Amino acid sequence: MKENVKSIGLLTAVAALALAAGVASGQCQITTGPDVIVGDLTGPSNYTFASGLESTSLGTVSCNIGNAQLLWIAGNNQHPVIGGNLYKYTAATGPGTYGKFEQIAQSWLKHGFYALSQTLCCPSCAGTNGSTLGIGCSDPYTSARNGSEGGLGPRRQVNASTGVFTYPPANPTFATNQRRLSPLPIDLTASSTTVKYFGESQYVTPDDASSGNKFNNSSVREMTVTGSGTAWAFGLTGVTVRRTAAIERWAFHDPAVLLETVIVPNALPIATDPYKGEGKYIVGSRATDLGGGIWHYEYAIFNQNSHRSGGSFDVPVPAGVVVTNVGFHDVAYLAGDGEGNVSFSSTDWASDTSGNKVGWATEAQSVNTNANALRWGTTYNFRFDANTPPVTNGQATVGLWRAPAANEPANFTARVMSPSAPVGTPCDVDWNGDDAVDVPDIFAFLSDWFGDVPAAQNFGGQTGVPAIFAYLSEWFAHGVGPC
Repeated sequence: MKENVKSIGLLTAVAALALAAGVASGQCQITTGPDVIVGDLTGPSNYTFASGLESTSLGTVSCNIGNAQLLWIAGNNQHPVIGGNLYKYTAATGPGTYGKFEQIAQSWLKHGFYALSQTLCCPSCAGTNGSTLGIGCSDPYTSARNGSEGGLGPRRQVNASTGVFTYPPANPTFATNQRRLSPLPIDLTASSTTVKYFGESQYVTPDDASSGNKFNNSSVREMTVTGSGTAWAFGLTGVTVRRTAAIERWAFHDPAVLLETVIVPNALPIATDPYKGEGKYIVGSRATDLGGGIWHYEYAIFNQNSHRSGGSFDVPVPAGVVVTNVGFHDVAYLAGDGEGNVSFSSTDWASDTSGNKVGWATEAQSVNTNANALRWGTTYNFRFDANTPPVTNGQATVGLWRAPAANEPANFTARVMSPSAPVGTPCDVDWNGDDAVDVPDIFAFLSDWFGDVPAAQNFGGQTGVPAIFAYLSEWFAHGVGPC
């Protein structure tokens, strides 16, 4: 089955204003079924440095913009869970530097217990008794409530694709600040024109997901950070950008960033699947000229709600390109958030530069159920330097960590910025590297194509079978002979 891919361009000024305005009058009840979004991020609360961590928490106001009530039952798993993330954007500051957008903290989950009937997002609210969030209604949770660590549950018990989760949540032993938004002090510098922070919150709940409304449940707001050492203070600035993932602000602040949104399908076709797909990923890429013929390639992958999770990432690199400074960045797991109430692994993904690619991978699920997979509500970064400028039609491959069911894909591709072929190297079709173009190169190429080698699968900027025709066309254009 082919994945359903939807590209998103860079945000225009008009789109940005519309996102900032959120759900205006007349835009409510625009979806079928219950549809919860984050209408506002509030607070934040600041906490004393403890357990080697700085700490904050965000308040959230949920809104139901669908045409049906949203279940909000305290005593079982028919209510929303609420998670928060903290991101840091660093802009390039001159020659030899590059921009990056990294997740530096993630919270455990607040479990909803009673829905008020307020009107933040919509002009009217059909009030309820608190066991549902009414049509057009909003419900506030303060930052102190969302930061009350004893009542927070682990993310690993939640399938964000279906909204189904275990209740009551696990409650392993933890130290202060380990369940809040708690970055390491080393990851903090004061916010400025070149360093910006973003808080992101996301609601997950079963009836929203089963109505196909799970892809708009994240909202983002810019934050401020002041202080030094182990004494930092967090604040909020600007307005909440509703129904928008934090990674989308990377492209807003740096228009040279390329973003690609991918909906990974379930076994059913998207059109007939009530969940409208297994999960949503946003893949961001940016190429920066460092000078001296060297380019930096920066990638960020956000998994919004795919339960299958990401397990590998491959970027195509043409033959002859020199790759250096391969890097990886993830977010820390703490306090027994993994299976068996032990923490998920924080081992960096292993890198591999063989086979005309730069690739990264974590341990397979069959090897380690607590491997460092790219789980829901999380963003990982991948980076390297190369000695050629970018093309904007590279096809990167993300391998899915959990095994597919019948008719589900094992991976998906996304358009990214990637290195171009070296200038003056006319022998892309010399596939076996013997400095001659001949028939054995065709067999070598086809062997790699059938072996799912990304460079072959994506030859000439084409994907799948068209890559074979692109290769043969270039082979015949060159003709048999020396390179």
